[in-house]
Amino acid sequence: MRRIAVLQGCAPRDKGVRYWSPAHRRKEKHMYGWWRTFEHFCEPGSLPVATSEALNTVDSHVKAHADIIGKEAVVARAAAETWHIVHVVDSNGRARTLSPKQAVKYEKARAGGSRGNLGKRPSGESAPSLHLD
Repeated sequence: MRRIAVLQGCAPRDKGVRYWSPAHRRKEKHMYGWWRTFEHFCEPGSLPVATSEALNTVDSHVKAHADIIGKEAVVARAAAETWHIVHVVDSNGRARTLSPKQAVKYEKARAGGSRGNLGKRPSGESAPSLHLD
């Protein structure tokens, strides 16, 4: 604790100096969402089927709606102006993580880049996302 105060240019017992401790760490909230297929995820501006601040809530929702999943549903985390893939879930409810290189490929396609060998684009329907919290 003393070291932090000294590094900040303050005497260790100065009033008004806040000492860092793990209890002071503010948890950042993330938003997670899921899409029915890679094709749906890669469509620029597409909305997730559902969103939540809890990853396990999104995973449960995906598994409960396995009947509308294509080959694999995409679960992603919102970041600034885009979404980053967390993992994919197959129609049996099994999750797997993509390699970083593969995830970046799909994220670039979502941003309007090459779609590679993805299937045809999904129809233009884009229902509002269901917020699960």
